[in-house]
Amino acid sequence: MPVLDSPQIYTEFDTKLCEWGTSQAVRIPKAASRATRNVCIGTSFHAEVGSDAEGDYILLRPQAPTGSGLKLGLALEMGLVRPWDEEAFEALDDEIKAMFEDIG
Repeated sequence: MPVLDSPQIYTEFDTKLCEWGTSQAVRIPKAASRATRNVCIGTSFHAEVGSDAEGDYILLRPQAPTGSGLKLGLALEMGLVRPWDEEAFEALDDEIKAMFEDIG
């Protein structure tokens, strides 16, 4: 991936650190994850904690996807796949029944 001469900001947002069980968490708006095009539920991140001229920071960078470059969440958003529903189960049941009818 090419290195940019200057940072490109897709979106900015404010969020708050909250309790989550025995951990702490921040919420990331969907618009922010969609802006990166490779972040969805289940994405692993590399975290960097440091300090610079502006103060302390926590940087989260999505790790390179393994296997297919297209994640299921993104595929669903783009309409390339659809969620499994009762209608899909019924259609599959009919196909399976038809296969066994041909044998018998």
